[in-house]
Order: sequence, then C-alpha cells, then structure tokens
Amino acid sequence: MKFEDSPLHQAAKGGHSGTLKGLLDEGVAINVQDEFGKTALHYAAENGHSTTTGELLNHGADATILDVQGYTALHYAQENGHDGMAALLIEVTTPLEALDSLE
Repeated sequence: MKFEDSPLHQAAKGGHSGTLKGLLDEGVAINVQDEFGKTALHYAAENGHSTTTGELLNHGADATILDVQGYTALHYAQENGHDGMAALLIEVTTPLEALDSLE
C-alpha cells in the first residue's frame, strides 16, 4: 500500500472534476491512499462532489477501501449529509446477488 497525497487527492478534495478526469485519462493510480488511508473517492464523497465521485467510480475506484479509522467513502458521505451520494455508494458496493434477493 502506497501512502501519498497525490494530485488526484487534491482534485477530489476540491471537486475539480475536469482536472481529475484528465489525471484519470492519463492513467494515474486511482486507489492510492494518503497518510490517513483515504483515497480520492473518500475525499470526493466527504465533500459532496457528485460529479467527481461519479468520475472516480466510472474509472473503477474501489468504494470498499477502508481508511485508518475503518471508514469507507460511504461513511463520509453519510456523516456529512450527502444522502444522494450515499445512495449511489450503497448501490455500487452492494453485491448484485443481494439486490436480486430483494425482488
């Protein structure tokens, strides 16, 4: 596991979706964790940046990664009142088999 506060983290924190998309298109590592164990997705969700969160998920960000406190991006979205984003993160982290069993 590599700990680094990358340009991707900075773009996610600030909701700079254009910059973030450019970095992702260049092939930067998407699931790199910083010293707190947070990925770019943690920061995008924490700060309510829905477009940035969507870009990260569309490029394969892992929404199940835990930070040093044991929190996923979903925890931060919920904690900060970003209900729509929390619903999206629940959708992408719920196994399809579990959704099928609800029908």
